[in-house]
Amino acid sequence: MLLSHPATPECVRTNNGYHERICKLARAATRRIYLETMSFDGYGAMAPVVDELINASQRGVDVQLTLDRFSYPDMYLKRGQEGITELKGSLHRLGQAAVRITMLGQLRPNIFAGRHHIKSYIFDDTTLTAGGANLTADTIRHTDFMLEYHDPDLADRLCQHLQQNRGNRHTDTVVAYNEHNTFLFDAGRPGQSQILDASQSMLQGGARAWYVSKMLPHPALADRLQAVPDVQAYFMGPHRGGKLNRLASWCDAHTVQLANSHTGNGRIHAKFCVVEYPDGQRAALTGSHNFNARGVRWGTSELALLITEQSVCDMLVDFAEQLPNS
Repeated sequence: MLLSHPATPECVRTNNGYHERICKLARAATRRIYLETMSFDGYGAMAPVVDELINASQRGVDVQLTLDRFSYPDMYLKRGQEGITELKGSLHRLGQAAVRITMLGQLRPNIFAGRHHIKSYIFDDTTLTAGGANLTADTIRHTDFMLEYHDPDLADRLCQHLQQNRGNRHTDTVVAYNEHNTFLFDAGRPGQSQILDASQSMLQGGARAWYVSKMLPHPALADRLQAVPDVQAYFMGPHRGGKLNRLASWCDAHTVQLANSHTGNGRIHAKFCVVEYPDGQRAALTGSHNFNARGVRWGTSELALLITEQSVCDMLVDFAEQLPNS
């Protein structure tokens, strides 16, 4: 069943009051807070968020946090053993306050394989989704966003779907929001991604395209992008970001040739693709998927929103075209 009253979202940018927005929504919640993320921490800008989640739980709000075990190596890479200790302390405080915590994924020799990469945050009837922002302190340094919807039907449906499919590693799923918006979920089967397939199909027949990601695209997607007459691609090249990102970009650059329009110093973390067809209509795919070959090969759970609502597509194009100045 399609939802009958589509909502127009607000673009919440991570470098412009993101953590404060999370705190405000948690402070105002009266019934539920459901947070699903890959990485989570509780230091710096996230410390007030942890406090607000504890306060919400103590006043009777049903607070649930789902995160991936990758949070532990992620914190170690950022802050060493101190980061691990801080994360354990934050999770302990949340658990003591009756916050229900679900840990997904497995710690493996390859810490990037089999990750749960979905990011969606629900506060009563408000939903932040279809972006790449984790619940981490360093998110403030990234160029990223979440789309904020105020729609009780969407919040109910998405919350129910996320809870029912936590840990599902076998079946890709689809949730139709309305005639202009469809959520796609990759279960994380190695080598398979309906989101990547959808991005390639969407580009077919396009006259213009905008590609934004932390990483270079999958070779098959790069071929589709290069078939579009006018393409603007923005990604983190081998000379930007952390050591692991630079190494990954260097490896990708040997198999994918794509001109990079990103000339600013911003650390791109957003992930979306927009296509404009010859009649001027646009479509977009935005969410947690980096459109990169490694994430697909190693099996990553993802969420993306397929959009044909023109105002939202225009919003994403504006975001992309501001990147050279970021």
